Amino acid sequence: MNHKISIALAADADLSAIQRIIERTALLDPAMVPPMMAPWLDGDEAEALWLTARVDAEVIGVIYARAEPVTNGCWNVLMMAIDPDVQG
Repeated sequence: MNHKISIALAADADLSAIQRIIERTALLDPAMVPPMMAPWLDGDEAEALWLTARVDAEVIGVIYARAEPVTNGCWNVLMMAIDPDVQG
C-alpha cells in the first residue's frame, strides 16, 4: 500500500510523538527533546529547525537541523529518525 508522506514544521502538539520516535530509535534520551525543542516552540527559528514527516495526521519521523554558524543559509541535519514500524 502506498502512502503520501508530507513534511511539516514541528509544533507543540507533535512533542509526544517526537519523543516516542526518539525513544523507539534510541538516538538519545527522550527527556532531552523538550528542552532542545523549547526555543523552536517559543518561535526562535534562527538557530534550529524541527520538521516532522507525516502519513495522514500521524507523525512518523522527525528531523532536527541547526544553522551552520559561518555560512549564509546552510543548515546541518543533526538528527533524522523514522518510526521503526514504518521503516521498510
